Amino acid sequence: MVTQSIANLPLYFTSICCEHEQEEVFRPNGFDSDQIMLVLSGEGVFCCEGKRFSLKPGSAVYFENNVPHAYRGFSGAFKTAWVTFRGDALAGIRQHFGVRGYLVCSQADMENFLALLKELSVEYFGKHRETVMSTMIYRIIIEFFRSNATTEETAMDRAELYMIRNFSEKITLDDLVQITGFSKSKFCRMAKLRWNMTAFEKIMDMRLSHAQSLLKSNGKLKVAECARQSGFDDVSYFCLRYRKKFGTSPALERLDTQ
Repeated sequence: MVTQSIANLPLYFTSICCEHEQEEVFRPNGFDSDQIMLVLSGEGVFCCEGKRFSLKPGSAVYFENNVPHAYRGFSGAFKTAWVTFRGDALAGIRQHFGVRGYLVCSQADMENFLALLKELSVEYFGKHRETVMSTMIYRIIIEFFRSNATTEETAMDRAELYMIRNFSEKITLDDLVQITGFSKSKFCRMAKLRWNMTAFEKIMDMRLSHAQSLLKSNGKLKVAECARQSGFDDVSYFCLRYRKKFGTSPALERLDTQ
């Protein structure tokens, strides 16, 4: 039972189980607490925000309160361990670690987290010291997020690496949002802060720089082929953007190298 004194704490846990034969869960309106769940055995699936994630022993899931989700086992004895918690401090913790809505980890540090859950369980069924339990749940959340979540900076690092590796292919905003875990508006804001331009302006810059490098290293390369290798479907548009950036046409750039 959550008393008023407990609810006044910045963080407090509401329920805990160190081993549970997991039934199917369907929550179209989400849950009233945040939750971390660890998969102990069997295989299952977690669904959230239109995405589907496979769960195996060692998988871990976090979801925020009121976020619609569902999960179930489909193979073997699907057993889980979990802890649920609330508190005004959660919003700041989620923001710090770049977590929005939910987080799925394919391989968590099970030994460490089970030890922390058991320690909290012993305190709850033993001394039941409210402030001690608040400290414990804080440690569990921080340990979980620190090992499995990402900061805003590393999330943008991943996005930039993806852009570098795939700039010649079609890249959508949905691709970049999925990689970072940000909302579309947050990603666009972070992109402007990081590059002083939009993500697609950055991709365009990568494509044109690559094209220039190709032309300067191979004076016999056809402009159309250079455009294709650099991610442009329209040669005329490629020439227009190239001239705007470098002040010369791709054809003249190529001739200058001969």
